[in-house]
Amino acid sequence: MIAVVAAGATLLPAPVAHAGPGCSAAHQDYDPGTQRGLGSSTCPNEVQRVKVTCYDAMVGAVYTVYGPLVGPGQVSTRPCDTFGWALSATWSYT
Repeated sequence: MIAVVAAGATLLPAPVAHAGPGCSAAHQDYDPGTQRGLGSSTCPNEVQRVKVTCYDAMVGAVYTVYGPLVGPGQVSTRPCDTFGWALSATWSYT
């Protein structure tokens, strides 16, 4: 690949992607024991709740569920509905 830069052009560094303020989220795709996926999140300095994107394999629909609002440093957890697969999880401030 060849890059061409115009004379006198200023090269700027690529923007850095920023994560939430120390927040983290994770999901378990599907647990055969409970027959559903699960998401959880935590933020050390923010009130937040988990937002889980789920997939209902029975009807082929994607839907979103939210966990309870929790205080700083606490974990918000929410399963998908029965037979729902967790596709992703993140945190939400509302």
